[in-house]
Amino acid sequence: MSSSRSGSRTALALTAALALAWLAGLDSPPAGAADPGARPRPAGIDRPARSRTVPGSLRSARLLRRLSGEQHDAHRRLYRDARREIGRLSGVRRRELRAVVAAIESIAARRMLSASRIKPAFETLRRNLDHWRRRGAPRPGSRFETAEGVVFEYYPGRGFQLQALASWGRVNGLARACQAARARVRDGERAVEA
Repeated sequence: MSSSRSGSRTALALTAALALAWLAGLDSPPAGAADPGARPRPAGIDRPARSRTVPGSLRSARLLRRLSGEQHDAHRRLYRDARREIGRLSGVRRRELRAVVAAIESIAARRMLSASRIKPAFETLRRNLDHWRRRGAPRPGSRFETAEGVVFEYYPGRGFQLQALASWGRVNGLARACQAARARVRDGERAVEA
């Protein structure tokens, strides 16, 4: 395999790994990683019980050191703010935000709001809270893309939801652009040699 082909595959693999890391929430400290502001885990807490509530799930992730104190507090504030906003909104805006909060609560109730699901769940909540505070319902199927290239799509009755396939399409598009640029450079090098 030529070095240019191997380089483009490396770039593609790196791009895919970064997108997976974002979606999986791997930018949070891994289990057992030292957090400079963390207090030692109390004796007897080797593995906190998985909670059936959102705050309890966040606390478990914090105790397991899968969330930093700052991340834990930010997620708790976001959850609290979203629940308060539901009380202030009315009509479709209230229903949509309530559906997103209920989805996260349902995941927690099934004891499935694990550390790896917290980041995408709370990013979805944040995007919905930002939207429904300021705007009404868009057309069904409307999409928007974040600065990080993550795509959200509107589903009536479910709010804006993370579109993993569309987000991967964005990653693939970036990879193709890198491959095309590399091919142009490679072809330019061949032209100079000839």
